[in-house]
Amino acid sequence: TDEAHARLSEFLRGLDGGFMLHDLRMVPGENRTNLVFDVVIPAGYTETKALTEKICAAAKEIDPRNECVIHYDIDYYH
Repeated sequence: TDEAHARLSEFLRGLDGGFMLHDLRMVPGENRTNLVFDVVIPAGYTETKALTEKICAAAKEIDPRNECVIHYDIDYYH
């Protein structure tokens, strides 16, 4: 869990969008592992579908069995 959190957080920082990952949980299954987490996005950000695809591709680089379940939180303060 720590490695996945660190690597995905680093990936998000590299996207230059003010994104932040938190509350990562791993739910292992027989053929896949669900990575369930929240991502903070700036208010007004509308490209969540493309962002989801990028994050899921990065998660699969960590382990091809990883599947993402992402909840987006909106940052209204920045």
